[in-house]
Amino acid sequence: MRQEALPTSSITTAQRLERGEIVSFEPPRFTLPHPEEIEFLRSLELSSSSRKQISYDPVTTAYRGVSIPRTEGRTILRRVLSQFSTALMDWFGKELPEYVRGIEADRITLRTEEEVLRTLRLSARNDLLHIDNFPTRPTFGRRILRVYLNLHPTDDRVWSISEPYEMLLERFWSRNRIPLRSRESWLSVPSGWHRMLRGDWIPRSRYDEFQLQLHHFLKRDDRFQDRASRQSIHFSPGSCWMLLSDSVAHADLRGRFALEHSFFVAPQVLTLPERSPLELLIRKSQEGLLGKAG
Repeated sequence: MRQEALPTSSITTAQRLERGEIVSFEPPRFTLPHPEEIEFLRSLELSSSSRKQISYDPVTTAYRGVSIPRTEGRTILRRVLSQFSTALMDWFGKELPEYVRGIEADRITLRTEEEVLRTLRLSARNDLLHIDNFPTRPTFGRRILRVYLNLHPTDDRVWSISEPYEMLLERFWSRNRIPLRSRESWLSVPSGWHRMLRGDWIPRSRYDEFQLQLHHFLKRDDRFQDRASRQSIHFSPGSCWMLLSDSVAHADLRGRFALEHSFFVAPQVLTLPERSPLELLIRKSQEGLLGKAG
């Protein structure tokens, strides 16, 4: 990974993540899939051109986005990805001990396509600066931790990162009104009648709705995409990196064959809870800086 020198202070990995840093490891410090298993993952193809990636749920062992006709191949896929999930959870005990009591495994994704060649709908594009929030898997105030592994044998994965979350809020505020709400209100779920009118039956909190709205706003904001300050980061083959992607504006610009695992981190185990998106949103709302909505 090529980026600015990291601070030499004794802050923990958790604190670095919560300050908005991308933390990289080269080589990774957890058990990797065997070379033949990595080659197997690189051989997989999406089941449809409309699919964005291959996904796997380590809890249910269900996978989507790939067709594997032989039972042996399906067994290998489940074993490799399950072992990847277990290896990361074991490693967190050493690297992120603060999170162990409050971390929950989410999906694993295998990104087999070259990002620069993708043709996706705007809201699904990875190459536009954005923050993360999963439409079908609400966080209810938990942080989104994502760990990536570059599986390409020779090529870097290229990202860019941009403004901190506070500045993203200011951008949103310049064109939209944000409600004055308490923490309880932000974490509450809109009424069933309200959701029925919208055609949305996912039990998503108002905070998750706002994060999705901010995600879409950033991707649609041509001025932000064209003029926002950026830092380019190259992740070399075999390297690993992680971030709290619900607050870091990032774009995945170029690269093929990346393995990614998402996790939810409970607010109770954060080391800098005041830096979380939820707390920053509440603080600005309560200060009256973002205006009131009905």
